[in-house]
Amino acid sequence: MKYLSYKIVIVVLLCLSACLSSCNEDKGNYDYIDIYPVLIGDIGDNYTGTIGEKLFITPRLRFLRGPEDTVDISQSMAEEYTFTWYYYTGSTRGWQAIAEGRNLELDIAGIFGKPTEGAPYLLAYEVMNKEGVPYRRLFNLLVSTPLAKGYVALCETDDGFDIDMIAYSSNNNTLTQYKNILDISESDLPRKGVKPIDILTFPDAMAPNPFAVEAAKYSVFILTDQYTTRIKSTDYSWSSSYDISNQIEAKSYLDTEYIKKGKPIIVQKMRIGYGNTGNASQMYRTFIYVKDADGTGNWYITTNWPAWFLFSVQMNRSERPLGDHRYEPAPYIAVGNQGSMYYDTDTKTFKLGMFNTSPSDMGNTEILYYTKTLLETPGGVFNFSDPNTGLVYMNERQSSGSVTAPYAILNQANGSYKYIEFNLNTTEQNITNPGTTYKKRACVFPSSSKIGTAKFFASAPYVNSPWLFYVTNDNRVYKADIAGGTAVETDITSSIVSDGYTEITAFKYMTPNTFAAATAVAITAPPAPIQLSLVVGTYNASKGKNEGGKLECFLMNEQTTGDLTLAKFPAEPTTDGYQIDMSWTGLGRIVGVDYKQK
Repeated sequence: MKYLSYKIVIVVLLCLSACLSSCNEDKGNYDYIDIYPVLIGDIGDNYTGTIGEKLFITPRLRFLRGPEDTVDISQSMAEEYTFTWYYYTGSTRGWQAIAEGRNLELDIAGIFGKPTEGAPYLLAYEVMNKEGVPYRRLFNLLVSTPLAKGYVALCETDDGFDIDMIAYSSNNNTLTQYKNILDISESDLPRKGVKPIDILTFPDAMAPNPFAVEAAKYSVFILTDQYTTRIKSTDYSWSSSYDISNQIEAKSYLDTEYIKKGKPIIVQKMRIGYGNTGNASQMYRTFIYVKDADGTGNWYITTNWPAWFLFSVQMNRSERPLGDHRYEPAPYIAVGNQGSMYYDTDTKTFKLGMFNTSPSDMGNTEILYYTKTLLETPGGVFNFSDPNTGLVYMNERQSSGSVTAPYAILNQANGSYKYIEFNLNTTEQNITNPGTTYKKRACVFPSSSKIGTAKFFASAPYVNSPWLFYVTNDNRVYKADIAGGTAVETDITSSIVSDGYTEITAFKYMTPNTFAAATAVAITAPPAPIQLSLVVGTYNASKGKNEGGKLECFLMNEQTTGDLTLAKFPAEPTTDGYQIDMSWTGLGRIVGVDYKQK
């Protein structure tokens, strides 16, 4: 095809009489300006980016003066052009300018801070000459997230909270630190002036909206002093439909006393448990502890086996026909595969709640929604009915992704403390059996022990391990050997606290649900250093809430001594020499931490 040069004729029109005069006197007197097309090269059709990183694009720009005649546009020549990068919003706003300049340096954050689950982001590069003639190049941006797996730390900041993360990459087996994930993803979750309480992550078929499938079946719950809600696991976005108020049974106590009255449901504590139902896709149960305005507290449960139950009645009620009597429960429970243990603070006794174990029990709400006082068989290492003056703490020890032994710590009348360890996986008769199969051990802490002032507890994640760790209100850390009848305690604060990070704000082994294999979604357990680490958050007040947090992981390399040392990841250096200490600074003030699997 014969090449035709591009010309544009600029005609200046005056008034009609002047124009006519000009035409008579200066026939054919026009100004012509050469306009050459711009060729945009070195921009591909598809780009991939990773959240938290940058995308760089350096186009090659050329004039096209003929079929075989192109000239690169120099920097001085580029001054005759404007360069704009656009993003197609897909809405009534259409194309939105995101950057100016010949080259692109784009942060994969903000509007691009969400992974492309479906269609890619559509972008355009526009070069416009001074006459207003545009030349454009369209391309796609696929965004992946490095934030799917890893430690998620809920951090208090100067004006609210955010989530910092130590992300795990299964592709290259590395850990990478990220700050302010909610800011990166431009989450709409209200955070300014909100005080964070805790974060929990777990496989959940109802996530994030119980009435609409929106993403991976995985919950990331955020507990605060103003609301309790979920965020979307895949991109950390938020919608009001994710609020826990959408998981409340109609006409229940929570519905009539909170939802109908426009009061937010503030969850102080949340626990997750799984049952041995034989159905790997329907095993989870979620427990929440909510305090009413008068200071009384109640436990509620939602479950999807053998039928769907949303949060409704208070679990802390005595079994019928003794009466529908509510008792004041402790804010701690122990959850087993087929039962949960509560503590009645009024009578200082344990109450057992058993779960439905088959579809035939679906209509038996007395099994699901009522608890009963344990009737003891005398003898054994301890009795649940033994005298005590109050519960200090209750939880479960976990090993290899399953509950191996719930335990409780009780005040005694003589000022000492009693540790009991038991099993909740079968029936009431087995739980109260005097044999050692279900009543595993009892151990006494002397009255001189500091365990009564503990704010955190962590039991070693090994079967029948004799080690219990706790942190007191004055930030001292103790290791307790509970193998014998009397606990032997050692102050190990110096091995945990250092470099001005003197306040311990988080202290936990990951809960059993974190690494459960038979759960509502397929997940792969992380490497051993992560599974077996004691995760500790400390705070250096001199650095401020935005940067004063430190997250560290400790391993018990020698189970016979219970000694803790700073963990390394991976356990052995890779072929290229990669191995790091599991210690990160510069985080916000950590108030909650969990390991996110999806």
